[in-house]
Amino acid sequence: MKLKAIRLRNVKKFGADGVVIEGIGDRLSILSAPNEFGKSTIFEAVRTMLQQKHNAKNKHTRALLPLSNSGGPEIEIEIEAEGQRYRIWKRFINAPKAQVTNLTTGEIVADDGNADDWILALIGADAESYGPMGLLWVEQGASMNQPEG
Repeated sequence: MKLKAIRLRNVKKFGADGVVIEGIGDRLSILSAPNEFGKSTIFEAVRTMLQQKHNAKNKHTRALLPLSNSGGPEIEIEIEAEGQRYRIWKRFINAPKAQVTNLTTGEIVADDGNADDWILALIGADAESYGPMGLLWVEQGASMNQPEG
């Protein structure tokens, strides 16, 4: 799976205007911005979108709520997987929704709970674990924490 674009709206400091990162290449990509820009927020949102069900109302999804009361957090990514390009979109908390669209064919591949299951299969996880995705990003300040269990 190759990440190609990230779009956030109503996520923490990004509010209704959101933030868009597009044109992510096949080689090493670096996200560089000043302190307090929201780099960690961007990674937290992508991880939450891939690991949490669209209708979850837990500490992970609530942590994404916008600073302004502008609506439920929306996270969208574009990926390339198995020779196809997909858009994965989720909205949490307010009117939760999830959708996976094959951008190559224009077909909606999965909605809501089926989209959650599709994503878990994509990242090689199940309902009890986050699969290899759990190793992809270590939260700021958590690099020395020992895993539970």
